Order: sequence, then structure tokens, then C-alpha cells
Amino acid sequence: MPKELLLGIIIPRFSQDGLSKEDVKNFWQFEIYKLSCFLYTIAGIIKIFNGSKYNGICLMVQSLTSYMSDVHTLGTNSKWHAVDRYYALVMSIYHFYIIKSMRIIIINVLLAIIGFKYLKNGQKLYSLNDTNFLNEHTKWHFIAPIMTLF
Repeated sequence: MPKELLLGIIIPRFSQDGLSKEDVKNFWQFEIYKLSCFLYTIAGIIKIFNGSKYNGICLMVQSLTSYMSDVHTLGTNSKWHAVDRYYALVMSIYHFYIIKSMRIIIINVLLAIIGFKYLKNGQKLYSLNDTNFLNEHTKWHFIAPIMTLF
């Protein structure tokens, strides 16, 4: 794991000096990116209907923190950036803690590796102020909620 990404997760910043909403040229790309934050809500509703109310609510909160950090305060200084990263880290650790099946652990580890690739690429692109960040981070928003459903 690259040192910068690890430090960015452990010691998240309030500031974001890369991509801003004004940099985004493709309207539909940004709309898909915005909507991808709410995939956690869909996963949360599925969890609630499967009898896991606590996990479902936690995933819905993840949607809120994701949207506020990744969309609403994109390119600005905000506490939401730190809140989103810490909350996502705690939820990831909790998610792996509650898994009881070795097969599901293996599937989640593989998905985590794929998701980490998207997150790493997104962080690199974000720092370069490149709109390709939206593609990589949208992929992360797809992989992470899928992991929680196993």
C-alpha cells in the first residue's frame, strides 16, 4: 500500500486541493458519479429486508457521508472529508469482523483488492486534477456496497 494513500486513510485531511465541480466537463459523468454515492443506501435497504437493520442503517449513513464528502464539498475544505474516510474505515473493519464464512472472506478480500485499485487510481488522478478521477471513484462506489452484501 503506498505510503501517501495509507496516510490519507489514517490521517485524513479537511482540505481538498484537486478536482472541483467546475473542473468537470462531462455532465452525465458527474451525474453518475453523484448517484453512485447512494449505492450504499440500496445495499442498506437490502440488508434491512434481510433482517440486518443495524448494518442497513450504517450503510445508509455511509451514503450520506460519501455524498457530502465526494460531491457536496468536492474541491473545498470540509470536515466531511475526514468524517467520510474515518467512517468508511470503521465500517470496513466492522464488515470484515462480522463475516463468519471463509468463502465470503475470500470473496471480500478479492473485491477489496479490486476496490483498492480503483481507490488508489482515483487518489492519484484526483491529485493531478484529472476528471478521470470520477470514473475510478465511481467504480469504488460500486465495489464497496457489493462487498457488504456478501
